Amino acid sequence: MAIKITVRPSATATATVDIKESTKSEVEQVFTQLKANPGSEAHVKFDTEDERLAWTREARAYAQTRKAGALRFRVLPSKNLPANELRFNLSDDLEKNGERNGRRRSA
Repeated sequence: MAIKITVRPSATATATVDIKESTKSEVEQVFTQLKANPGSEAHVKFDTEDERLAWTREARAYAQTRKAGALRFRVLPSKNLPANELRFNLSDDLEKNGERNGRRRSA
């Protein structure tokens, strides 16, 4: 039996997201704190679920396109959290930055 498969191009992180300066600053502050405290995670509470979704979209786009080197933005499982709260982690994205185990990959 034949199946129909459609491949669609995905949008880049910045194609549809305007990143506020406040979001950039918040991501940088959280990343600095998480880097200083390995094994920790971030927890943010928003007024509404829509605010959480918009901030997550902006933060993820900024993390992927950050000039100082891309970050990996991971939303952590949160079964018992209210819809307006978010647990996440940020780390250096070694693959996007062209590094492996702290060393640059050769071309």
